[in-house]
Parts: sequence; C-alpha cells; structure tokens
Amino acid sequence: MKSNFSALNIPPSALEHGGAEIMRAAIANGEVYMSLRRAFDDPEGWGRLLADVVKHVSQIYATETKFNKADAAKRILEAFAKEMQASDGPGAIAARN
Repeated sequence: MKSNFSALNIPPSALEHGGAEIMRAAIANGEVYMSLRRAFDDPEGWGRLLADVVKHVSQIYATETKFNKADAAKRILEAFAKEMQASDGPGAIAARN
C-alpha cells in the first residue's frame, strides 16, 4: 500500500549555502514522529532553535488564524511548560535531580 506524505521544501538559503538537516517532524495518524541529530556542542543551541521555532509558528498563527502573535506564543509556551513537567518528560527528570 502506497502512503501519501507531504514533505516541506528545503529552505532556499540552506540549499545555496549548504548545511545539514538537524530535525524532521511529521504527524501521522494523530501521532508525532521525528528524527534528529545532536547538531550543537551545547544544549543551549537547542534552546535558541526552539525559541526561533516559537517565533515562526506564532507568526504563522497570526497570519492564518484568529490568534495574534503574542497570544499564539503564550499558548505554545504554556503547553511546552506543561509537557516538560509531565511525569515522563525531561522537566520531571530535572526536577527530581
């Protein structure tokens, strides 16, 4: 059985300058699947990347939905904090250490 998968294009600047894909995420059957590589020498790099993702996603919501950029970012960050504190998440592990 052949599946239908809708992939994003590689950003033109990345094609022009070269580089490496560091994260790919997909939603299938209501679940999130991802592959990634460490990519940064320090975990702070991922913090900067995640902050940039929130900014971009907030802008998309402000452009395409009823949410403004600040409200979208707030909802994303609140959900992020909640997920990080989940009993099986890294936040729960960090809180125990």
